[in-house]
Amino acid sequence: MRSPHVKRPRNRSLGAHVSARVTTGFKTLVLILAVLALYLDLRSAAGWGHGGEGLVVVARQRSGLIMFDVYERGGWLWSRPRRRAITALSVADWVDGTALWEIEASKPRRAPVTYAQVPNGFSQTIPASGVPRALRSGGFYGVTVHGGGATGVVTFNVQAKEPDRP
Repeated sequence: MRSPHVKRPRNRSLGAHVSARVTTGFKTLVLILAVLALYLDLRSAAGWGHGGEGLVVVARQRSGLIMFDVYERGGWLWSRPRRRAITALSVADWVDGTALWEIEASKPRRAPVTYAQVPNGFSQTIPASGVPRALRSGGFYGVTVHGGGATGVVTFNVQAKEPDRP
């Protein structure tokens, strides 16, 4: 006979056993889904980023200059912006549709663009010669960018110049 002070090994109840297996199975499923998502995201960044996806155009105004940057999304799940090479950029008055400035490149170029300043490797097509008209403060404008089979469009409003800070 055993002493009453000796602990007997306890048998796990069936419910606790099933619960432990379900928890382990759930953790395994989550791990498999995370690995699959990472694989698909890396694959989309490597191979699918150039087809049909729109470009992201960012318009910034600093010190009276309007600058444009063009990006593409670098993945489906964990989006990482990457600067994108472009072949054409045009700026138009958003209200009346008048084309104000357009530049084109024979080969795609990766460069930020400042309104009315033609970057290296680009040529100005609108206006045919000279400098484009200045953008009005308070005016609404649209930018269309083409590059690598994708297009991006953004509208922007020119703000009044901020006073110089001391």
